[in-house]
Amino acid sequence: MWLFREFCAIAFWLYVIMKVAIYDFDIYIISTYAPSLVKVVPYKFLLLLVSISILWLVLGKKRFPIFAAYLLFYPFVILFYKVPQLFFRSWSSIIILSPAIFGLLTTFRALFIRSTFTIAAAICILVSSNVIVLSMSMVILGVALMFHIYSSFRNAYGSSFFTKIRQGVSRLKSNLLSETSFILKACMPRTEAVSDVQLRGNILTLYAVHWGFDIATEKVREVIRTHKMDIYFILVWMWTVLFTLTIYTFEYLALYKIDPTSFTTPIVFYKFNFLSFLGFSFGQLITSGMSSVLPASLGSKLLYYSELFCKMAIFTILIFIILKASRERYKEEVESILSDLGQIVLLLQGSFQKLFNLALAEAETVLLKDNASIVNKLRQWRGLPELPPPNPEGAEKTQLEEPRAGGPSTT
Repeated sequence: MWLFREFCAIAFWLYVIMKVAIYDFDIYIISTYAPSLVKVVPYKFLLLLVSISILWLVLGKKRFPIFAAYLLFYPFVILFYKVPQLFFRSWSSIIILSPAIFGLLTTFRALFIRSTFTIAAAICILVSSNVIVLSMSMVILGVALMFHIYSSFRNAYGSSFFTKIRQGVSRLKSNLLSETSFILKACMPRTEAVSDVQLRGNILTLYAVHWGFDIATEKVREVIRTHKMDIYFILVWMWTVLFTLTIYTFEYLALYKIDPTSFTTPIVFYKFNFLSFLGFSFGQLITSGMSSVLPASLGSKLLYYSELFCKMAIFTILIFIILKASRERYKEEVESILSDLGQIVLLLQGSFQKLFNLALAEAETVLLKDNASIVNKLRQWRGLPELPPPNPEGAEKTQLEEPRAGGPSTT
């Protein structure tokens, strides 16, 4: 049932996206592969109602509304359930991909515009035969490739993701050292006369923030210690290779459509297509003679030499600078981040005494009475054993010792 529900949800939303934003692919598929069913197309709404009725009968009155709601709100399920679940289950993967995620969020506008023009140019090359359209598409793809390589160089030499994170963590540590810290203000009791429920809420907030920073520090340290971060640099390099390979495939195809004599082959009656130029481009990147396609005109030779230049850039600059110099630099940045995070954890731990006149262990005893599941879940994420339920007498004693207002201890 779970697999069927996931399949239906993915298929439904893929159909909606392709139908609304791309093309009437359902009509194309039916007219191409099953022309005898073309007469059924005008009645597809009726077919939808019949399908719903069958599902309603099979699933029953109780399960069908849940199934339909899951289907309709599947994007929200992914965004607010599956993605957070993946985050908590795969800490290392999220940390490894954090530079790419950060770059996507901070440069989304430029990346969206550039990607849109790149995809549009590639589609124009596939479907158009107009010389002007093909020439403009080649220029757009060339500019997109230049921007991509320039971006790789800038990431290698300029301010990196780790530098910005280090600066943010350093500012947060400085804020915690000040009397106007927004974290301490959020955890501090608002009034002198505060109830036990409100006081436990303030303690729980500080406790969750403390363990959040402690867990993040340990997970980052684990990823760095096991050298998993190197996977990110390898993925960046592989994406650059794949992007260059794809761009030049479309460039060769566009040039062939403009001038069919630009390429030649020793094979008689050979028909050039997209796969022909994909093999040709791939052969240039890996220095292989597997492709029978050869450049014949001046334009195709210049395009061929430009790909060789990109090949040298990829295999020299990207490997020896990004995978070596950047790796050494990010280690220094990460060590500084871990040091500041460790100090933040110690400052938050000392804040229990400052605000509530409690040690961390005493705060856990107070919280175990009503929030045992949260306390033990946070300890589990940190790799610590669960705490047993508190002794009623000990809990009462700790409760009586709780202060009723924020501020430093007078003992």
